[in-house]
Amino acid sequence: AHEAGKKVTIAVNGIMHPEKMKLIPEYLAFLKTNQADQIALGDPGIIYRMKQNPECALPFIYAGETLVTSARQINFWGQKGARAAVLAREVPFEEMKIMAPQLNIPVEVLVYGATCIHQSKRPLLQNYYNYTQQSEEKNHDRGLFLSEPKKEETHYSIYEDSHGTHIFANNDINLMLQLAEL
Repeated sequence: AHEAGKKVTIAVNGIMHPEKMKLIPEYLAFLKTNQADQIALGDPGIIYRMKQNPECALPFIYAGETLVTSARQINFWGQKGARAAVLAREVPFEEMKIMAPQLNIPVEVLVYGATCIHQSKRPLLQNYYNYTQQSEEKNHDRGLFLSEPKKEETHYSIYEDSHGTHIFANNDINLMLQLAEL
């Protein structure tokens, strides 16, 4: 990426379980050694761990998307060291226009792609399989979907990993035609 004149941002934006939080300094040191330019994080505990271990600290973007809904919140994370913040998906465009002049750091807005509508630290799929006495794969490669009752057109992608259960919206966001206005 650097040879092509690009910067590298690594997503470290899960909500970390305590046992994973202990591994953060070692992981950040690995990223720094391999010349990552910055990280995107959603768990403030990572900021705390970087303050405790400044030798492994990296510049960061605050990516707690569902929580970042106002200029005041964005500026708060800027005061904590964030280079930028990811704005919550549900903030309306009219509110973005009001917010923009109040911002002290850049804001990222999802323009195209999948969006997670639910994340739980709990192993919801595994619990379901245990309850129904099934032994099934629950990872992303399995291609599992949920549907709303009596609405066959809905297909919410669902999978489980070490961070818990993730459910994605059935339609990708596509604001490409509004890009100039954004």
